[in-house]
Amino acid sequence: MRGTLRVGVVLVTAVGFVLAGVAPAVGGGNSTAVMSSGDEHAPPDPSSDRLGWEDGYWYNESVDVNQSDGVSRAEFNATVSRAMARVERIRRLEFKQRPDVRFLTEAEYQEIREESRARRVNVTSADRTHQNVKFEALFLVGENRDYFAEQAANAQTNVPLAFTVTGESPVLEERGLSVGDVAIIRSEGEIPRIEETTLAHELVHVLQTQYYNVTTPASRRTEDAALAFGGVVEGDATYLDGRYGSRCEATWDCLSTSDGPPSNVANLGLVMYGQTIYAEGPGLVESVESQDGWVGVGQLYETPPQTTEQLIHPETYPDDAGRDVQVEDRSGDAWRVLDIQNGVDYATFGEAGIFIMLYYPSYQSRSEVVMRPGYPFENTGPGFYNLDHPASAGWDGDKLYPYVSDAAGENETGYVWKTTWDSETDAREFAVAYRQVLEHRGARQAQGADNAYVIRDSPGSAEFEDAFAVTVEGDTVTIVNAPTLDDLNGVRSGVVPADVRTPSPTPTSTPFGGSSPSATETETTTPAGTPASPTASSGQPGFGALTALLALIAMAVAVRRLR
Repeated sequence: MRGTLRVGVVLVTAVGFVLAGVAPAVGGGNSTAVMSSGDEHAPPDPSSDRLGWEDGYWYNESVDVNQSDGVSRAEFNATVSRAMARVERIRRLEFKQRPDVRFLTEAEYQEIREESRARRVNVTSADRTHQNVKFEALFLVGENRDYFAEQAANAQTNVPLAFTVTGESPVLEERGLSVGDVAIIRSEGEIPRIEETTLAHELVHVLQTQYYNVTTPASRRTEDAALAFGGVVEGDATYLDGRYGSRCEATWDCLSTSDGPPSNVANLGLVMYGQTIYAEGPGLVESVESQDGWVGVGQLYETPPQTTEQLIHPETYPDDAGRDVQVEDRSGDAWRVLDIQNGVDYATFGEAGIFIMLYYPSYQSRSEVVMRPGYPFENTGPGFYNLDHPASAGWDGDKLYPYVSDAAGENETGYVWKTTWDSETDAREFAVAYRQVLEHRGARQAQGADNAYVIRDSPGSAEFEDAFAVTVEGDTVTIVNAPTLDDLNGVRSGVVPADVRTPSPTPTSTPFGGSSPSATETETTTPAGTPASPTASSGQPGFGALTALLALIAMAVAVRRLR
């Protein structure tokens, strides 16, 4: 058994430890009673430590454990020792020292999380605005919501299966947890049990703390670059636990647990975006390991991918790191670029962010918008969902600049988002898909400007009521957002004609409430030779039933043991 399917999100705290693989508090469920034994002959103990043997146990040695009534300390220690030997056997690295592995209750974990949050540096108003504008641009957090509150709600409704301490943390040190130690979370009142593939995943993180620098480099100044580095850290552990689990199914007997169904999360879009490192990191690790072995995987920590494109398309690593996009400020006197005053530039989403933006309406509506609701979970590789789609593939760089105005109302902001693409065809495909998202949100084309759209007075659109200008120039697509049509030229002068007008209340029959897009922008978004994406009514997977969709989401976000 591979274990529980759970929804999760990765949290990296400001105090320097990773709560790796957040899962919901679902009460623990039932545990499988296992008498674990190796089905290969284990040789005598060696005279000195070596790969595949730890603290008296070979990787294929029998361990007499029955966890129907929980595991004793002796059973627990034996299982940890053998799991370490098995991880060594696969990963080809010797543990330098034994980690402290212990159980924590959900309540103890929540105390750690809350105390860690209390000790962080307070989020400034500018930082909060910056994050809100960014994720409003992806249509993941509406302007009547708060990014930090959404993330906190995600964390509150989900607890991790386990975590490994990967950096200095006074909060954890006060509880006797140091760098390289592992905590396994159990539900309140649940007796201690072990999910062995979860343990294996965390033991890879232990090896990382002993051999590599797993702290996100300061040079990772953007969301995209930070996710790319996280794809190495979590991709390594997830790829290995997949290998470990395959051996459990084939030749090894492994301890496992069985838990209940996943709980809901507050904002699945943010969850999926953060889970990019689990979804696509294993693919890059698999690609490098198949060509250069585990030595090559180790070198990924020294020369990590620069973008999520390199996770999604391993063939682009290491040569294609995308373009450094710059945006000229053309705002009027009333608008200015938001200054967050800390020198950090998080406003690059990369291919992963753009994919999530284009996919999320399909999940929310349970219908096809840009892609089928089940699309990310089809044709997956070593990760658990697939972020490769024609409308987001071909990304070559992007940068978003938030704009604010003293004259605008509360939460009334703007932005200029410039994206560059490998070709003009890629740019047009993205522009068509982005307009489909606008249409789904109730946008109608303005009068007097072919590239301007307004979301206003449409059911379910209140949180994104704004004006948008979408300009395609060669291989570049620039999106300008402002509270009103009149404000668009204030954020970026000349982006729409001066006499542009709000569309009439009644939409026309054309796709965006006005004239159809130009012929060059209505070309299919599917590359030549690739079948077009079928609609939900075509007999293909359409996910009309909510229960089926939630089940697939749970499977995608949790398979291969999210830690």
